Amino acid sequence: MAWWPVPTDAVGWVVTFFRTLGALLFAPTLGFGLIVAAAVLLWSRTAFVAGVVGWIAGIVVAVAVSGAGVVYYWMPTAYNFFLAGMALGAVFFLPGRASMLLAAVGGASASLLAVGLQHLFPSTALGYLPVASALVVWIAIYALALNDSQALSQRNQTTNLPAEKAWWWAAYWLRRSGREGPFLVVPISVTTKISQGFDGLLSHVGPWRYALDFQQPDMLGQPRRRDADGAASWSPPVIAPAGGVVERIRSDVVDNPLGMCNYAENWGNYVIIRLDQGGWVLLAHLRQGSIPVKPGERVEIGAYLGVVGNSGRAPLPHLHLQAQHSPDPGAPSVPFRLANFLSAIDAESPLLQWHAVTLPDQGTIVAPAPPNPFVQRILSSAAPGSAVWTVESDGIVPGPLRKACAEISMHMTISLDVAGRHLFRGMTGNGLVSHLDADAWRVLELQDGASPFLTLLALAVPSIPYAATGGMVWEDLAPIIPFGRARWLGLALAPYLAEPFVRVRCHCISAPAQDGLPESPLVIETHPETVGGGLPAKLICQFDRLRGPVRLEAYFHSGSLTYSLISFEPGLPFEGDLV
Repeated sequence: MAWWPVPTDAVGWVVTFFRTLGALLFAPTLGFGLIVAAAVLLWSRTAFVAGVVGWIAGIVVAVAVSGAGVVYYWMPTAYNFFLAGMALGAVFFLPGRASMLLAAVGGASASLLAVGLQHLFPSTALGYLPVASALVVWIAIYALALNDSQALSQRNQTTNLPAEKAWWWAAYWLRRSGREGPFLVVPISVTTKISQGFDGLLSHVGPWRYALDFQQPDMLGQPRRRDADGAASWSPPVIAPAGGVVERIRSDVVDNPLGMCNYAENWGNYVIIRLDQGGWVLLAHLRQGSIPVKPGERVEIGAYLGVVGNSGRAPLPHLHLQAQHSPDPGAPSVPFRLANFLSAIDAESPLLQWHAVTLPDQGTIVAPAPPNPFVQRILSSAAPGSAVWTVESDGIVPGPLRKACAEISMHMTISLDVAGRHLFRGMTGNGLVSHLDADAWRVLELQDGASPFLTLLALAVPSIPYAATGGMVWEDLAPIIPFGRARWLGLALAPYLAEPFVRVRCHCISAPAQDGLPESPLVIETHPETVGGGLPAKLICQFDRLRGPVRLEAYFHSGSLTYSLISFEPGLPFEGDLV
């Protein structure tokens, strides 16, 4: 095609790239190509990069096919390579390192389909219309859906957002709460030890690799006690790890003498619950005759199920916990996570590490996290209304937050939406969304353009557990999307970085009911583990009844910001716009 010569240098290839994009508008000129590229870039830089990867892969295939002597007018149809790469690498699937491979495969496949269409239908325009890219995208979505694997890519469920923002929120919640399996609480009501975890070498192998065993912690100078018949006497209550319906039970297997196993009845006495979350959970090796529930009975989280025993394959009293996709005893296990629990490194150490959702390591000392009623009352009593804050600055505050230094006071409104979430709004109109979850007060979202105060609040207290007591610590991810002048670059690069999120470590330095003093304030000190980017080195936030946060201090390397609540007027629950 003499009117569209094959490029011979780098500049020629760049011009050809933009001209092929212009062909999408049936105007293969440099000007129209720049218009298409600018439109894509304004919407999503990540999607543009994925499109370029697909275009390059398609061009490599086109040049190779042409070099083999096959007649291929690839330049008028090369925009298909860009579309396929963009769609598979950042639109229908979330962007990431693996998605770049998907974009390249999509672009190369679109190139092969285009040459095939040109030869199969030489007298039509099928080989030049966006048919090749559409077929590639459809085939890829169907094939990956059949495979049902998210190892290569994850479907984008929010195609109305730019690719990098869609990835940000999906990846943020994935890292914050995990993807696999149901969430279960510790099923023993006292302090216990994870004696065997996932892939445990003793018996958690093969189909039963996803299981936890809970056993009596080893206390210095305290030997294990035995009953008169030789059976171990550790028998704490077993509670339902989640809500559901009892599917099957067995309660007639005799407990073993200490050190002995019953291999004929491997699971011993057990309870199987069909979970409201989906699937089933098995709790095995309970004591004979201790199970009060019946099949078909509804149980809520924390309901009494029996006591720990050592029936079945259990030389020591312990409780076996596994999630599964079948109601059969000992069915193949599936991954799960423990939620809302406390941990310590050994039985002599205090249980002061709180976990929202995670999988504890073998040997960890764990216990359920009972709520502190005084803390829960403070967090649940925060009322909607109107608040006035004073702002004090000292020293040098980083650029993204520097505009707060020019303020003397700040006005903020708090309202509720129909889902019961709190919406904190500053003068910009955009704000912070929080919710009272089952285990904690938790920040769900920091909206674009939120004030410096709300940004610091989301960083200081992304979550506060109801179980908080003085000295307790926990980790969380702050819902902070990159901000500042380089925000667009930070978002565009985030899907390809190992850890782009801001992880913080929170420490409850004061809480009500500590040392019998209900009037003690709730004060949280937070240290971001991510350094740089204009983030403070330390934050301190205080909460009070009815008013919620009443003081926020942020300490930077060369300065500080302090916000103090001076006026709060309660308002109507649904005052203001709903989220």
